[in-house]
Amino acid sequence: CRRLSRPFDFSGHRADELQGCRMTDNEKIRVLLVDDHTLFRKGLAELLEQRGAIRVAGIAGNGDEALQVLKSNELDVVITDLNMPHMLGDRFAQEVIKIRPDVPIVLCTGFSDAANEEKARAVGIREFAFKPLALSDFAKTLRKMLDEAKTLTTASADQ
Repeated sequence: CRRLSRPFDFSGHRADELQGCRMTDNEKIRVLLVDDHTLFRKGLAELLEQRGAIRVAGIAGNGDEALQVLKSNELDVVITDLNMPHMLGDRFAQEVIKIRPDVPIVLCTGFSDAANEEKARAVGIREFAFKPLALSDFAKTLRKMLDEAKTLTTASADQ
């Protein structure tokens, strides 16, 4: 069984490479998915969990629901849509940062607009993924972001 070091080493591993591994939930990357399109969020959840090193700890259809999930779950990353009912993704990101500034946020959107990307980065969104997603590219984006978060955490702990 090939073991992965939590939570930063999953890129490039196929789900079948990890079959038979008995990874505990504590060893997996804990993800909150927020998207108002049911098929997209359920499909993405299934695809991410097939990677073997990811556990979808919560799924929500809008920012209000997601904040409740965030408050009651340990998470490593939040993946959110930009355009959702009740609360746009950038405002949701601001609320996430108020509650859990240590949890990185990926904005997953169908719109590619430099102005929106600048605004989103200004509120604390760390990475972007554009729909339709290529899972291998998305996994690399998650890994890069989590590696950077780990480096920042290690550096601040050393000071």
